[in-house]
Amino acid sequence: MRTGLIKSKFFIITGSILLIVFLSFLGRQIYQKYEIDREIRGFEAEVARLQSQNQDLTGLLEYFKTTAYKERQARLLLNLKKPGEFAVALPAREEDGGAEVGPKTAETFGSNFQKWSEYFFKKF
Repeated sequence: MRTGLIKSKFFIITGSILLIVFLSFLGRQIYQKYEIDREIRGFEAEVARLQSQNQDLTGLLEYFKTTAYKERQARLLLNLKKPGEFAVALPAREEDGGAEVGPKTAETFGSNFQKWSEYFFKKF
């Protein structure tokens, strides 16, 4: 009787359906676990990046607390000087027109040929 029940079409069809349902649930669970693991790896990478950024900002904060930084800012922003030092203020050059002083390159002044031609053939 048992062998007849196992070999019957009803048992085979029911068993096949249950196996398919079980495998589909198992597949969903495996996929969900994969997605969660991938999300966890992403969060761990973000945590590592934020920790690195936090260390950088902590170092910057420590630098801002130093007297060297405070002294530099006082010199730049407040025009202060150390005792015994003297400050020199230079007037802006006329050719600059009071413009911002930056690095002087050949493009700023022109080529050597242009300088000589302006020197000799300058319109009076």
